[in-house]
Amino acid sequence: MKTLLIGNFGARNVGDELILAATLEDYPDAIVMTADSEFSQNFCEKKFDTVPPFPTGLRSFLQFLFFKKYRSQLFSLRGQIEKVVFSGGGLFAIKFRAYLIWGITFLWIQKLFPKTKIIFEHQGVDKPKGWLNKKIVQYVFSRIDKISVRDQESANILGELGIQNVEISEDLVATFLRKKFPERNFQKQKIILLNARAPFDTALIEDRFSQYKKIFVAFEPSDARHVPKNFDGKIIFPHTAKETFELFQMAEIAIGQRLHFLILAEFFYGTNHTFALGKPYSETVENFV
Repeated sequence: MKTLLIGNFGARNVGDELILAATLEDYPDAIVMTADSEFSQNFCEKKFDTVPPFPTGLRSFLQFLFFKKYRSQLFSLRGQIEKVVFSGGGLFAIKFRAYLIWGITFLWIQKLFPKTKIIFEHQGVDKPKGWLNKKIVQYVFSRIDKISVRDQESANILGELGIQNVEISEDLVATFLRKKFPERNFQKQKIILLNARAPFDTALIEDRFSQYKKIFVAFEPSDARHVPKNFDGKIIFPHTAKETFELFQMAEIAIGQRLHFLILAEFFYGTNHTFALGKPYSETVENFV
């Protein structure tokens, strides 16, 4: 009997793949549900069994109907899974589309594995905006065997929705970093790391940190399109966890927007050398800041 790991894996998001790498430390023999098996395995630098995500939209439902291989991969899990773990991240957050995707995913689990234990670990939950979002969260979280969230604010939101017995544990990547790097004596260079998920102006950064080399770290490939045309530094999208860690180990300062960029920066540089770029884009990021 196996554990099935579910999250936003294979979407080429560095933060989510770091969550997967951390989760595999606790569940080394798990089956991973990922949209891109090759990318996830390359990023984590290890081999593991994978299956594609459940169909949650029109295109994936059509693939499910017309491609036998896709159906057989998912149906082959029946009778094999004793535990399903939603491992870390802000799955039920920000957009209605996210609530819908993970709500439908939960329905698939109920259908295929009716007696399987379901666990939510290290989740970040934003306050649902809209009646339907609220109902999806209440339906899903009231049927989970065990829930842990990564901050008190997420626990409070679930409490207001009538979800009790919620444990509080920090973000999984933060825990993973402390275990992996108990000593933080790295050779630093005059480098500043930047990250953004929306357009930004480098004028203030150039003025205040003119003596630093600049590296823009895209946590999704699409982040790179927000870099100003006059940016004179490097743009890097890390393809492995090792490459990600090496980038943060050699720099001194970080300014960014995405949550796990800020978590990495705070770990390696401390709060005095970690800055948020603009207003936080979600409640989870705001709580961390």
